[in-house]
Amino acid sequence: MPELPVDLRRSIADSEVEVVSWSGEEREMVLRVSKERGEESDVFLRLEGVRLVHMQQRFKVRAVGLYDRPFPDYLHLQLEEGEFALAFQEQGNEVYVVTAHGLTYDKIA
Repeated sequence: MPELPVDLRRSIADSEVEVVSWSGEEREMVLRVSKERGEESDVFLRLEGVRLVHMQQRFKVRAVGLYDRPFPDYLHLQLEEGEFALAFQEQGNEVYVVTAHGLTYDKIA
């Protein structure tokens, strides 16, 4: 399972997540995480092998987590071998999730 980049985890509260692109045919999603606190860089996340998406186009984040098994908000989640769930808790406490097999990221200067 990949690790969340330090630049993403640091000062995540009050950041905004935006779905930049999503292709069900290619099974690829790109997210932009825009930081509103501190001097942290914004981050592009590229998810590959996407299977499940429960996410708004744009939302404010309270917390983020990466899971390789079901977690409290998604106890029914069945992950395939090598798959993980990227979950964002938004400020209104809704939890948005995307499952994928690959994760890469780039800092935005």
